[in-house]
Amino acid sequence: MKDLYKRFLSSEEWLIREEVWNKNLQGVRESQFTLGNGYIGSRGVLEEIPYDAYPGTYIAGLFDSSGAQVPELVNLPNPIDFKISVEGEKLGLVAMDVLKHNRVLDMKKGLLARRTVYSNVRNERFDYQSVRFFSMDDSHVGVMQVCLTPLDNDTNIDVETTFDLSVTNKGILSEGRKNHIKIMEVKNIRDIYYASVQTFASKVYVNYAGILNCCTGDITQNTSERVLHMRAEKGKTICFTKVFHIATSRDVKPRNMKPHALKAVRKAAEAGFENLLKKHVSAWEKRWIGADVILKPDKELEKALRFNIYHLLIAGKDNGSTSIGARTLSGEGYRGHIFWDTEIFILPFFIYTNPDAAKGMLSYRYDRMGEARRNARKRGYKGAMFPWESADLGNETTPPWHRDLDGRIIKIHTMDTEQHINCDIAYAVYHYGLATGDKEFMMKKGYELFFEIARFWASRVLFDKSKKRYEIQRVMGPDEFHPIVDNNSYTNGMVAWNLRKAFELFEENKRCGEKWSRDLSERIRLSDREAKRWKSIAAGLFIPYSKRKDVIEAFDGFLRRKYIRIKELDNNFMPVLPKEATFKDIDTTQFVKQSDTVMLLYLLDGDFSHEEKRRNFAFYDARTLHKSSLSAAISSIMALRTGDIIKASRYLSYAAYMDINNLSGNTADGMHAASCGGTWQAFINGIGGMSVKDGILRFNPLFPKEIKCLKFHIRFKSYRISAEIFRNRIAITPSLKRAKRGVLRLEAFGRLCEAPVGKKTVFRG
Repeated sequence: MKDLYKRFLSSEEWLIREEVWNKNLQGVRESQFTLGNGYIGSRGVLEEIPYDAYPGTYIAGLFDSSGAQVPELVNLPNPIDFKISVEGEKLGLVAMDVLKHNRVLDMKKGLLARRTVYSNVRNERFDYQSVRFFSMDDSHVGVMQVCLTPLDNDTNIDVETTFDLSVTNKGILSEGRKNHIKIMEVKNIRDIYYASVQTFASKVYVNYAGILNCCTGDITQNTSERVLHMRAEKGKTICFTKVFHIATSRDVKPRNMKPHALKAVRKAAEAGFENLLKKHVSAWEKRWIGADVILKPDKELEKALRFNIYHLLIAGKDNGSTSIGARTLSGEGYRGHIFWDTEIFILPFFIYTNPDAAKGMLSYRYDRMGEARRNARKRGYKGAMFPWESADLGNETTPPWHRDLDGRIIKIHTMDTEQHINCDIAYAVYHYGLATGDKEFMMKKGYELFFEIARFWASRVLFDKSKKRYEIQRVMGPDEFHPIVDNNSYTNGMVAWNLRKAFELFEENKRCGEKWSRDLSERIRLSDREAKRWKSIAAGLFIPYSKRKDVIEAFDGFLRRKYIRIKELDNNFMPVLPKEATFKDIDTTQFVKQSDTVMLLYLLDGDFSHEEKRRNFAFYDARTLHKSSLSAAISSIMALRTGDIIKASRYLSYAAYMDINNLSGNTADGMHAASCGGTWQAFINGIGGMSVKDGILRFNPLFPKEIKCLKFHIRFKSYRISAEIFRNRIAITPSLKRAKRGVLRLEAFGRLCEAPVGKKTVFRG
């Protein structure tokens, strides 16, 4: 029996394989093999849904709070539900002996293919093969094909395939499993199986419509039957093709949903498997043209990087105003909530590869600014104060309790103190405007976001008359080992930047004298006096500094905490918590979860000298336990920039392989989106040395020994740029969509230069 789907698959460098089924890795594989298209995400469950499998079907931005402490991403009915019994014996990895098993995620084409050869109690063999995809061409359409061949005897088979309406969300802490949907209608309409559900609290309808096609030899027919009884002949393949359509009342008016679903699924089914696949693959090809990164000579590392990029691509949406949660649409970790991970770690990838998706993520914040303003007023502040965790409405959705690293259940303070997310959003807005040149977005949304966040910080700071300085008290930085501190260096540094830039942008807009600028100032009642106060606060905001250690202090009193030397590294060269410390009293030590100061050095790179970066990185690297998935990638970049090549390579490897090798031990809860985005930055901004300063694109590569060449494409303003980076040579080919001539001004190896449009220009270091 030949491998039916081998002809569909890409070359090996694009494939992630499962050669043996390991029950203990079932949840991890489900996250890793997630399929999606930005609108919908579907965990890579086995079609027969073995015991302890966790089907997950999620739609971007669809949350519900019924039965849960806070709103969470809704686990919707599972369309990947296909069960076969042979003479009463279930065909499945748990139920039968497995002679051969192979699953393949094709990252280039967004396919999940499988072949399993089973043996039943009578030693009869069955060849089971499947392939499925969620269309990148039509984000509402999914397709699954299953083929079965008895290899030894004729046999009776029963086939059951539906939309599994019994799914629930996982239980967390004291919560049990939660059902966020109620069934509104289930019906067979001719050859279409139709189901409609509604979320309990958010009142969103979700409609499913599916057509099952059965092909045996020359006979092909559609059926809406949920259970089929068939006779399968030895050596002859029965092939089932299931095409389904999923949409919500946010996409289609409720009264039109049913006819729309029936019409859409019939159109998709009539197009046929091959045509649907062709359009899907073509859409993926366009995605990868702008997103792929080629490494030489390390092909395994290249594949790991592609794995991270793949999971970013299936999470990003081209339009609308939804954002990406900390675990993408691949699992229910952090309940699907949106954190600073999006703006600082994930967004840069989309800014330079898919600006429309990046704009949608920032629009998500803008569209919820009314709630952020109410949040600020409720706490006695001005402007807009965004929540630490956000879901669909933009209100604070941080749960009050969480399980700590040592298993203890602890009270959460992040919603009250981890306010740096506000300057993170401001930084993302500025970064987007700088890199894309999207003046329309900045005029309509960006500047208002930026100014309202600055306004919040100006009301949040306190002035210490005795010390003649501004301070920010009772906050938490990215280092969550120290929950409530004064004058966190990351927060204060980013706030000072936010306020300084807000003043500069206000003055710049005022000088342009355009009507939109005057209208904006009038609408949000922003005066010259208020903007000048921003500048004054920025200049006087205290950043703790230790003259004795000659380093930026993580926060007031950090150096008075106990210093314990890291004595041991694990197999991945990550620090091991010394025996004389415990996570229960970690806040009394100088250990940090991830380094606030190193993050500040990275984001505000131009504000620090090379020696300042070198000194501070070395100091905090000796105290960082990297107990956050956000940590390794940024440490890799800063190790490169400060000349510690060995550590740069170790951190780069850890970030790149985090989810593909389940290094954090919790990939089953979903992919670590921030690590995926941070890994891309480690290659492009770290090794490739790409950055933007004063509106100029810069390349100053920093290569570890194991990498010789880096090739990638980016979008910058109106340019599409192909970059080929070597240690001492850079080749740049810019193009413009509507022009054959032009010149891209850039900086290479510290020198300003020009690259003509349509021509490959080489710069040497």
